[in-house]
Amino acid sequence: MKTNIRWIQTIIFVAGVFFCLQLAARYEIIHVPTGGTSFTERWQWAMDAAARQSNGDFWVGFSIERMMPENQYIFSNGNTFIFMNQSTPDFTDDAPSLQGLLSGTPVEKLSEAAQLRREAERALAAKKRKTRKPVPTVRKEMAFLFEYSAGSSARHDFHAIHIHSVELSAGLDKNPLFWLGKTTPGKSVPLLTQLYNGIQTQRLKERMISVVALHEAPEQVVPFLEKLLLGNSRKDIRETAASRLGWQNHPDALKALIAAGKNDRSSDVRAEAVESIGEMEIDGVVDALIDFARHAKTLDVRVEAIEALGEKNVSDGNVALEKIAFEDRDEEARIEAVEAIAGQETPQSQAFLKKVINKHPNAEIRAEAVDQLFDQPDEKLGELLENIALTDPSEDVQEEAIDALAEWRDKSAAMHLIAVYQKHSNSEIREEAIEQLAEIAADRAVATLEKTISDSRTLSLKVEALEALAEMDNDAGILRLIEIAKTSPDQRIRKKAIELLGESDDRQAHDAVIEIVKKSK
Repeated sequence: MKTNIRWIQTIIFVAGVFFCLQLAARYEIIHVPTGGTSFTERWQWAMDAAARQSNGDFWVGFSIERMMPENQYIFSNGNTFIFMNQSTPDFTDDAPSLQGLLSGTPVEKLSEAAQLRREAERALAAKKRKTRKPVPTVRKEMAFLFEYSAGSSARHDFHAIHIHSVELSAGLDKNPLFWLGKTTPGKSVPLLTQLYNGIQTQRLKERMISVVALHEAPEQVVPFLEKLLLGNSRKDIRETAASRLGWQNHPDALKALIAAGKNDRSSDVRAEAVESIGEMEIDGVVDALIDFARHAKTLDVRVEAIEALGEKNVSDGNVALEKIAFEDRDEEARIEAVEAIAGQETPQSQAFLKKVINKHPNAEIRAEAVDQLFDQPDEKLGELLENIALTDPSEDVQEEAIDALAEWRDKSAAMHLIAVYQKHSNSEIREEAIEQLAEIAADRAVATLEKTISDSRTLSLKVEALEALAEMDNDAGILRLIEIAKTSPDQRIRKKAIELLGESDDRQAHDAVIEIVKKSK
C-alpha cells in the first residue's frame, strides 16, 4: 500500500514538473531586477532587454493592489472592459492565469462536477441577491500589460494595453513578458501620466486613462483626469475621463464631475459625468443628483440622475423622485421617476406605485405604475389588478392591468380575468380579458363563453361570446362553435355561429358548414 502511494506521489510530481516545463516553453516570463532601481528604470531595463533578446512582439507588465469586492474580477483586452462578479474565475488548460504564469505553478482545472457545482452556487447567489449581505471588499492584485512591436525602443510606443485581475487568463499570445513586479501608485502614476502625453492614438489614450484611474491615489489621479475633463480635450477623451473619475470616490472628483455635468459643451459628456457621480459613495453625491434630476438642461442628463437616485434608494432621493413623478413638467421624466422607485422592489416602492395608480392624474403614468407593479412581490396583486381593470377611468390603464394579469401566470389570474369579463360594461375591455384568458387557460375561456351564451339575457353579449370563440387561436374555440352551430336551441345563436364558421379560415369550420348544408337539404 505504501509503495502504491509513493508511486502516485511520484507521478503527480513528474506531471507537475512536466506542466511547468511546458508552461515555460509556451510563455516566457522575464522578471526584471527590482533591487535599488526606480520604476522608470525598471521599465527602461525591460525595453533594453527586449531589444537584445526578442525578435518579435513583447509585453511589459506590472501590478498594483486595490480594494475590490471579494468576488469581483476585472478584464479588458482592448475591445471590452468587464467587471465580473463571480465566486471563482474561469480557467482553461490553454490559457493559464497570469498569477500561475508568474509563480510558475500549474493552474488547477476544475472537474466537470466542480464546474457544475460552481454554476449552481452562482445561480443561487444571483437568486438571493436582494437579501444577501454585501460582499466584503479586500485588497486584490491588478495587472497592466503593455504590448510592443518588435524593435520598439520608446516607452510610449506600445500598441495594446491589457488590464487583468491576476487570477484571470493572461492572453499573451506566447509573446515574452518582461515583468516589472508589484508597485505602488506613487511610483507608477507619474510615469503613466508622462507616457500618456506621448501616445498618438485616441484608442490608446482612452485605455491609458483607465489604467491611471484604477490606481487608488486621488491626490495624483484626480488632477490628471480633471485636466482632461475640464480642459480642451476631444469629446471622447472628456467622456472617458468623466466615466473614470467616479472610480476615485473623492470630493475633488465629485467637484470636477459636477462642473462637467453642468457646463460641458457635449450632452453626452454631461450625461456621463452624472452617471459617474451616481457610482460614488461620498457626502454630497445625493444632493448633486437631486439637483441634476430637477434642473439639468437636457432630458438625457436628468434621466441619468433619476436612475442613479433610484439605485441609491435613500430617503432624500426618494422624496425628490416622488415629487418628479407627480409634479414634473416632462412626462418622460415622470415615467423615469416611477421606474426608478419601482426598481427598488421594496414595500415602500409598492406603496408608492399604488399611490400613483390611485392618485396620479396622468393615465400614461398610471399605466406605467401598473406595468411596474407586476414585478413587485405582492400576494394581493391579482385582486389589485382586477380592481384597476374595472375602475380606472382610462381604458389604456384598464388594458395594462389585464395584460399584467395574463403575464402574472398565477393560478388565480384566470379567475380575475373571468371576473373582469363578466363585470365590465365595455365590450372592448371584455374582449381583451377573454383573449388574454384564452392565452393562459383556453378551457376556462371556453367554459366562460359558453356560460355567457347559455345564461345571458342580452343577445349582444351572446353574439360577442360567439365571436370570441371564433377568434381563439386554438382548436377549442372552433370546436365549441361547431357544436353550438349544430345543437343550440336558439335559432339566432345557431345562425350567428354558422356565419362565423363560414368566415373562418379553419379547415374544421369549413367542413362543418358543408356538413350542415348537406343535412339541411
